[in-house]
Amino acid sequence: MYTSDSHQGIAFSGFDHLHSALIDTSSVIYITKAGYFLDLAQTIKLYTIPEVIGELGTPEPSIEVLTSSEECTTTDQKLLHCAIKKNKPVISEDSRILKMMKLRGITYYNALSILIFLHYRDILSIDEFMEKKRALEKIARYSPWVWRYGEVLLSAVRNRKQRY
Repeated sequence: MYTSDSHQGIAFSGFDHLHSALIDTSSVIYITKAGYFLDLAQTIKLYTIPEVIGELGTPEPSIEVLTSSEECTTTDQKLLHCAIKKNKPVISEDSRILKMMKLRGITYYNALSILIFLHYRDILSIDEFMEKKRALEKIARYSPWVWRYGEVLLSAVRNRKQRY
């Protein structure tokens, strides 16, 4: 588990530099159902690929659709290719996608880390954060380790806010 100050510093640096990202189907669904999609879309520029829009069933006006590679066969491969080509971080709940991103050194987030990001950026108060976290807990299928890491990161964010 990443609990050291250096890892928290990396997370904060990522949060400080997060202005746009590619988003996967699963994250759109989680973030929308938990009630903070609009907050996210108003905070950073969201991109995706046509295959994700196809999986969602309807276009989302606040997500810009980028072209995907014809060379790749799966949506996961196309998303990875697009992230590399456009040099964008990825928001996904799919562990296979996140593992591919990690192997290639691409920054990635899940819906929980994005929720913490919105609190870090003062888009959501702690009360709003907790309300949306409870909603996310009802739908997200994270391992206990992911929830624990989220608690550690949130605690670091809260401590940092108290210092500054």
